[in-house]
Amino acid sequence: MPVVEQPAEAAGDAEHLARPGEWRRMSPFALLHFLGVGLKGLVANAGQLAASIGTLALLSREGLTTMLVGAAGLLALFTTIAGLRWWFFRCALDADSVRIRQGVLKKTELNVQFERIQGVNIEQPLTFRLLRLVTVGFDTAGSAGQEGKLPAVTPQFAAALRARIERERRARAASMPAPDYSASASPSAAAGGERATAGGDAAKNAERVVRLAAGEMVRIGLADRSVLAGIAFVPLAWQAFDDTLREGIETRLRDLAADFQELGMLAASLMVAGGLALTLVLVLTITIASAFLRYHDFTLFAAAENRRFRSVRGLLTRKETAVERTKIQQLRLTQGLLFRWFGRFHLRMLPAASATAASAGGAQGAHSIADSMLHVPALASCAVRPLAARIFAEEGERLSLLPTTDPFVRVAPAYIEARCKVVGMAPAVLATALLYPFFGAISLWCLAWAPLTGLVVWQLWRQRGYMHTDDGLALRRGFLGFKVDAFLFRKVQTVAMRRSPLQRRRGLASLDVVLASGVATVPYIDHAAARRLRDYMLYKAESDHRPWH
Repeated sequence: MPVVEQPAEAAGDAEHLARPGEWRRMSPFALLHFLGVGLKGLVANAGQLAASIGTLALLSREGLTTMLVGAAGLLALFTTIAGLRWWFFRCALDADSVRIRQGVLKKTELNVQFERIQGVNIEQPLTFRLLRLVTVGFDTAGSAGQEGKLPAVTPQFAAALRARIERERRARAASMPAPDYSASASPSAAAGGERATAGGDAAKNAERVVRLAAGEMVRIGLADRSVLAGIAFVPLAWQAFDDTLREGIETRLRDLAADFQELGMLAASLMVAGGLALTLVLVLTITIASAFLRYHDFTLFAAAENRRFRSVRGLLTRKETAVERTKIQQLRLTQGLLFRWFGRFHLRMLPAASATAASAGGAQGAHSIADSMLHVPALASCAVRPLAARIFAEEGERLSLLPTTDPFVRVAPAYIEARCKVVGMAPAVLATALLYPFFGAISLWCLAWAPLTGLVVWQLWRQRGYMHTDDGLALRRGFLGFKVDAFLFRKVQTVAMRRSPLQRRRGLASLDVVLASGVATVPYIDHAAARRLRDYMLYKAESDHRPWH
């Protein structure tokens, strides 16, 4: 079920929106939102969380009362901070923008223009579902994820706000002259419903494109790589405990090992195998449960003749993400090793600044981007091409996203030579030369790094490929899995051609294609072909009158 159910026409702006320019404070229940943001920040900071766990463990030896008092004090501190943030939070709605004023000691005022908004996303945690409230987020071009949020507003307010933004967009589009597409013709390149949103889509125009069954949650959980992050966190948590507690745990483990030896080799092996199997089942249960919490009843809608896409997901916290087709800069299709076995893909619709912001923002930045971009977490292979055709329309009819299709062409084998010299041979020889005076012949084992690197680079080269049509380009890469980036030429910002000394000797070049969502690289292709492709992409971007955003 969508988060916002009332149509905007039934709500009415006059009833649910404040008067233009009038500052208003959020509902007192917004304190729950700010408290949750603070606690999530604590969890996201692994080092701080580990220190907190160690502190509570130390206090627990002094008595349960002391530990409870410490936990209550920490909660009181976060609640006080959340209360101050709510008290100083204000918002005002103007004719063409949303203004947000916030900050306790450092005051900031954010002005979000309607024309910069790529999507209006709605989130409804379990507490807000009980209170019949939602949080509205604005995904804007050039920002790392959601630039502004209005917490604890009514669904009717969210519907009316989205309707106002959509009306401003339609009015602005109606005032613009009709584009002339006659100049976009070009020679062939040589080298594949249910309810509408509250933003004004009529219900009859909304179509359900993808809906994930419960079995898909199991596949998502089994392929979740967050288990590795959890394993990596174990040493940090271990260091959080003091020496006395660690020594006690180590003593207990040694006693268990002695007990196992008394049981005999077979019984001890069976018990260890059973313990490992139980641990694996527990970990997989947690990841599958997490997939149900995030993606339960995932549904993707297409509205207004595929001009707008919207996803609804979540078991306890319902999240609604919407984006216009014109705002999508590129498609990213990823498939890990397990997903290759399952025949499933992750499909992400990247808006402006999404890829660069995620890489620059670390884990929190990536999490913010994941919440703001439209993401289909387990798309069947047979559904990839139809969905891509909806997004790219007639421009992407022959643009292939499936990584194993024939149109992809591998880059030049010189890619292997260059990578082996830089990351294989040079480090191996340097390490051997530096360590030989100290370790003698043993240091010669460092030379084994070169052939190992060669095998890895060879596999990376096998996965590298590209293909293009008259209107777009797709890049393939990966190691055991695949990652395919596809975009239209008219979305290109700039194209830079670079050549290393090796590339100049071999008549090769690499292209760096700059998009609003990041940089895509076509490495080690023929120099003449790279020059033609660069000129053609720039020609398409300059001659096409349709907006890139």
